[in-house]
Order: sequence, then structure tokens, then C-alpha cells
Amino acid sequence: MPPKPSKPMMCNRKALPVAAKLKLIRKLEKGTSVAKLCEEYGVAQYCVNATASKSGKGLPRKHMKTARETGLDAAVLKWYVQERSVGINVHGVEIMSAANRLVHM
Repeated sequence: MPPKPSKPMMCNRKALPVAAKLKLIRKLEKGTSVAKLCEEYGVAQYCVNATASKSGKGLPRKHMKTARETGLDAAVLKWYVQERSVGINVHGVEIMSAANRLVHM
């Protein structure tokens, strides 16, 4: 029995030219499926998603954490501005120390 023909192997990384990326994004906007674009351009699904997210057309990949204590942020900022207005250089360790002092007040 002859061996089954295998699918062509994809490279781990494949750089698409800018023009191809633009075409890919436009096709994605028109509703072409990600799977179809992967097959057409010979790239993995994460490549299509990454290209779309870099253009602002896909879902954001990173999330910004928000502060739990907005009052603390304002107090630390006020302290920092006061220190800098007097000409004192403030380092990260000092900011953390000031925040800890303000929390325990």
C-alpha cells in the first residue's frame, strides 16, 4: 500500500510583505474566514490574528490593569510632584515607600 500524501509542511515563521498583509487585512474585514486566509497565505492562525491586531482591526491582545485605590494614586502623585518641585530626585523605591506610608495612614 503506498504512503498517503502528506500536507506540505509550513515554516515556523514566515514574513509576509506589507502589500500581502494589507490584502490579508482587507479580506479579513470583508468576512473571509481565518482558516481560509491561513491556507491561502501559508501561515498559521496566530499569524493572521497578530497581523489583524497590529492593524487595529482585531481584538486587543494586551490589557491594562487599573488601580484598585485611585485615591492612593492621586496621593502618591501629589507627593511626587511636591518632591520634584523642590528639586529632589525620586526613585522607584522611594515611591513605593511613600505609597506604603500613605496606605497605612
